[in-house]
Amino acid sequence: MTYGSSGAGAPTSHLGMELLKISAGINILHVPYKSEAPAVPDILGGQVHIGMPLINVSVQHVRSGRLRAIGVSTLARSPILPDVPPLAEVARLRSEQLDAGARPPRPARCHRRKNSR
Repeated sequence: MTYGSSGAGAPTSHLGMELLKISAGINILHVPYKSEAPAVPDILGGQVHIGMPLINVSVQHVRSGRLRAIGVSTLARSPILPDVPPLAEVARLRSEQLDAGARPPRPARCHRRKNSR
């Protein structure tokens, strides 16, 4: 399974999906694009399975039925798509982690075991 983003390090489309991936315990491959312009058509066309495009880019596709919104990455429902719940509600994640205004999550520290090579 794959997900498209607007580029490596993009706060919502890449880092938001990585947080969702880790929190939900799913294994999914990141496919970075140069921007959302080529990513969204590939999500719509099935070249990648899912994505987390910005709401202003995806709203027309959700309203037309071409794209199914699973959740929004804000703490509360968006007035733009009021029938779409926050991801925290859908995936039972800590809502403060999904606040769109929050800083990207800090990377987990890697500790090497004493006897590992």
